[in-house]
Amino acid sequence: MAFVRFNLFYLARPRLNHVAVYDPKLASVWPALHAEIGEEAMASFPNGFLALAIFSLLAIAARAQLSPAFYATTCPNLQSIVRSVIAQVVAQEPRMGASMIRLFFHDCFVNGCDASVLLDDTPTMAGEKNAMGNMNSLRGYEAVDAIKSRVEAACRATVSCADVVALAARDSVSLLGGPSWTV
Repeated sequence: MAFVRFNLFYLARPRLNHVAVYDPKLASVWPALHAEIGEEAMASFPNGFLALAIFSLLAIAARAQLSPAFYATTCPNLQSIVRSVIAQVVAQEPRMGASMIRLFFHDCFVNGCDASVLLDDTPTMAGEKNAMGNMNSLRGYEAVDAIKSRVEAACRATVSCADVVALAARDSVSLLGGPSWTV
């Protein structure tokens, strides 16, 4: 049997360095590795380097495709659509700028900026829109709906609601004389 001295739990708990853990999924890999570089080399292989190598590979594999130009080819008019709708909304009621940034904050505060604050209740799930902290407290849902309708007309099934909320918050602050940032 192959005893593997490395796994993620082993890395997370350095005080357990002396514990050998058998992992049947890796059992077929380790004998070949032992034969290739030798038992002594395996035993002395620096754990820090091994951890760095594994986490580097994971980081490369899980690299997010985040970019300010993410929608440049799939929805090139996205930013102008969002800005024009927010300009109309803020012109009608300047307080909506603050409401949009508050909506964005409440969306990001719970479990990340995923537009979950826009979710209505369903028979099987309580949505965040009517949660205790958000009910009769947040505004701007109509503005997000108007933006999303225009975006869907221009770029069907392309832009996420989370990106719409982030862009709307940024543009509402900018249109009211505040700073702007890259989204």
